[in-house]
This record gives sequence, C-alpha cells and structure tokens, in this order.
Amino acid sequence: MWMMSKDSTKRADELVALQIDLKLGLTLPDTVEMYADGKRVSSRRSHPRPARAGILVSKVYPQNASRQCVAKTYFAYLQGMKPFFVIALTLVTTALATSCSQSGAAAPAKAVAPAKVAAFTKDFDTWYHYTYYHLLLSRDFQARDTLGQPLAKRAFLDQLATGKVLALVNGTDQQLPIYQLCAFPAGHDPAIRATSQQLAAEALSSYKREGQVLPDFNFVDLNGVTYTKASTKGKLVVLKFWYIGCVACVEEFPAINAQVAKYQRSDVLFVSLAMNKPQDLRKFLQDREVKFAVVPTSKAYLVDTLQVLQYPTHFILGRDGKIVKATTRASDLAVALQKAVQGP
Repeated sequence: MWMMSKDSTKRADELVALQIDLKLGLTLPDTVEMYADGKRVSSRRSHPRPARAGILVSKVYPQNASRQCVAKTYFAYLQGMKPFFVIALTLVTTALATSCSQSGAAAPAKAVAPAKVAAFTKDFDTWYHYTYYHLLLSRDFQARDTLGQPLAKRAFLDQLATGKVLALVNGTDQQLPIYQLCAFPAGHDPAIRATSQQLAAEALSSYKREGQVLPDFNFVDLNGVTYTKASTKGKLVVLKFWYIGCVACVEEFPAINAQVAKYQRSDVLFVSLAMNKPQDLRKFLQDREVKFAVVPTSKAYLVDTLQVLQYPTHFILGRDGKIVKATTRASDLAVALQKAVQGP
C-alpha cells in the first residue's frame, strides 16, 4: 500500500486492492506510513468498511519515530480512519529515535561511540573503503561537530581539513545523512589522518568555488563550435576538465556520455576542456566514443586561470554563469546535475 498511497493517481488501484483484501477476510492491513507525517491517511478516507473489526498496522522509520511524529500520525488516523478499522499503530522501530522528517527536529546531540570509531579505523583499507563509498563530501548532508551539534557545511569542512578530526556517518536527519566529526582513536594508522585531511581539503576547495562566476572564456571545440558567456547565458553548462594521460578522466567517459544522453535538451550543454593539442586529441578519440564537446589546448585556462589541481574535475554552471557545483566524481556530478535541472 505504501507506493500506491504516495501516488495520488493510483488511489483507485489501491482502493480495488484493499476491497479484494477485505473480501478475502483479511483484517490486518499495513499502511507502511514510514515517514510519520500522516499523509498516507488522506487517500483512505473513502475506503469501505471491513466485514469485521480489524487492526491497522503502520510501520515508521526509526529516524521518524519521535513522540511528536508518532502523535501526528496517530491523530491523523483517528480523524481519517475513524469509521474504518480499530486503530493500533504499531511501530517496528526503536523508542530512542527522535528525529522527524517533516517537523525538522534534529537528532539528539551526542558524540560518536568510540567503539564505532575504532571499528572503522582499525586499518587503512577498512577506513578508506568506508569513506570512499559512504562519506560523500560533495553531496548534501547534515553536518555535526564532535558533540553532535549542527554545523554549517563550510565550518565542517574547515575543521575536517585541519587533520585534527575525522568524520563518520552517524544516522540521518530529514532524509539526509549525518556526517559527524570525531576524534582519532589512539593507535590509528597515520595514513588515515593524512588521507582524511587531503580529501577534506579537496572537498573544501571545490565547495569554495560554488557561487563564483566563471572567468571570461571563449572556447572553440574540435568541430569549430564556439562557447562564450553570451552564447551560454540562460543555459546549464557541464564542464569536464581532463587530459589524455589521466586514466581516471578517460575511464569516466561512459558515465559522462550517459548524462549527455539523459539530458538531450537545448538548455543543457556538455563541454570538456582538454589540455592536449587538437591533432593528439583527434587521434586519441578515434576509437573512443565521446558525446560531449572537446575543447583542445586548454592548459593555460585550467592551470593558470582556474588553478585546477585535480583531474578529472567537473563544474556545473548555472543559468546565471555562476558555478553551482564543483566535484571530482562523475557520480556526484550526476546527482548535482539532476538537482540543477529540476531547479529550486
């Protein structure tokens, strides 16, 4: 019932499904409320009365199981389902959860458990694998200090880049992951501190670019097409920075091509700036598929003007010419681009 209830266009289908359930004598429907906002109730007010009294079950995510949220859901069911089932709101959650996705109430402030820190930093490989796949600093997250108090993202990255603390995922809040700072455990591998500091410094550098206006440009790609501030005004522009000898740059070609294929629209442009000369690029690209524009001989602009130090790097320019996102991962680019296309 969950997915149908979330989609108002499928309420008729849900009604038919529930009618069949009732005719079969079922008396224990599960609404799968999950978000504790009471919104699954409105679609059920016209449901038929069952042949006999039953129990209505509604599960709620642990992060949404605060007393406030549960109460909101319970009273919504009392109002919307009064002529329906005997209400019994069942939470298969923990009583300790206190956040609410709709109320905006934050999770209780607390430090990360030392045992958790020790487990994820027992050796470099364990920590790096965890960090690479779960601590995505380029994306949206809720930042917390070592005591669990909210932090601005800039302040969080500033502290992380000092190398005095590291960060771990510590739950969710408002459907966003909580990244929390914590002290390094005794006896940790020094490489963890050094690498954590480096990754944070790179993320901080990218974050500082957001909101800046891209310096004047006059790009001409291998096909002779020109790109300037005037010609790209009012459009989203995805910029990829790379060079032939960069293995990671080339390996992500399919991922960037997929984004080009996804956004086949006139107001989204994909342009790459390569350091190499035109003849070298044409030869290199002969047996490689690229669906994005390639601008040759861009080293001076990348190194001197933009001072890009890491490759590949990607910028998304907003319709006003300002940098919306700067990131080094194609996967993060995809998430940011979808958000930029959808708009505020």
